[in-house]
Amino acid sequence: MCIRVTKEKADNIIKLCSRLILKEEITIREFAQVIGKLVATEPGVQYAPLYIKSLEITKDLLLKQNYGNFDAKMTLSDGNISDLNWWVNNINSSFKPMTFNYGLSKESSEIIIASWKPATRQQYWTYFKRWLLFCSERKINSFKATELNVLEFLTSLYKIGLGYSAINTARSMLSSFMSVNQEKTVGQWPLVKRFLKGIFNLKPSLPRYQRTWDVEVVLKYLKTLTPVYMLSLRVLSYKLVTLLLLLTGQRLQTIHSLDLDDITVTDSNIYIDVRSLLKCSKPGRHLQPIELPAFIEDKSLCIVTVLKEYLVRTSCFRKTQKLILSCIKPYSWTLG
Repeated sequence: MCIRVTKEKADNIIKLCSRLILKEEITIREFAQVIGKLVATEPGVQYAPLYIKSLEITKDLLLKQNYGNFDAKMTLSDGNISDLNWWVNNINSSFKPMTFNYGLSKESSEIIIASWKPATRQQYWTYFKRWLLFCSERKINSFKATELNVLEFLTSLYKIGLGYSAINTARSMLSSFMSVNQEKTVGQWPLVKRFLKGIFNLKPSLPRYQRTWDVEVVLKYLKTLTPVYMLSLRVLSYKLVTLLLLLTGQRLQTIHSLDLDDITVTDSNIYIDVRSLLKCSKPGRHLQPIELPAFIEDKSLCIVTVLKEYLVRTSCFRKTQKLILSCIKPYSWTLG
């Protein structure tokens, strides 16, 4: 027995989504209203959450960026348009079996999904949707598929032109929730391992960079960006971020997540104790505090001098504790 959205509601969803897709610019309010309509269809659309989640993430990020202003303008991303097109093309044929249940509550499912870091979740999401659709078309239990099912799915990705790196990501996604007798994950299945080796030979994924760049060239240029009080906010921001990356050796994500509450600045050093969850964070392991001493030999490359100037320059319009702000109005926290 299945539940379906009524023809009238389905037609309305198609009309609303099509209107958004055709507009070059919309307000966040218009976007949110359509999302609300989509959420209301969940009881009758089996895969609704898969094509709503990324839209909600976009909405939340834009609202944060615009300080809760629903009337702020926005432009749909390619991913947003793709999700809206799914609704246009599939709402009429969608349904939800009343017995559809994998034994997990909604809360349990959300907690399991939360085990993926945001970047990983974004990376996996595309393949997760493809996997569920693949299983739906073949009436396969997506949580208890066979090795043959997985190989056919990975082959379908290869046929549409994906290479080793993308297919390996899909394999990793499946490994995160599928196993045999709670022992071997998908990536450990013999034929899957052999299949991935074959994909690598057919479409190898080679290192993007074959050589490193000369840091001295960058430092020489940074030395010309002085005195700091004469620099534009944009150039000052670039100099600060570049020095932080070079001196800390951290990922861009770490610099992006820095909070003023994490930083102590004195005349002699900067002490950074990151409290945000990072890609490298694991239970019982987190980034150790970082101490950056002042470079008194050359103030043009001194991180303390640059950071102090940046904090002074941004103090008059700062509305967030996040360190790195946008260089243009409304000078919000950069969303990466």
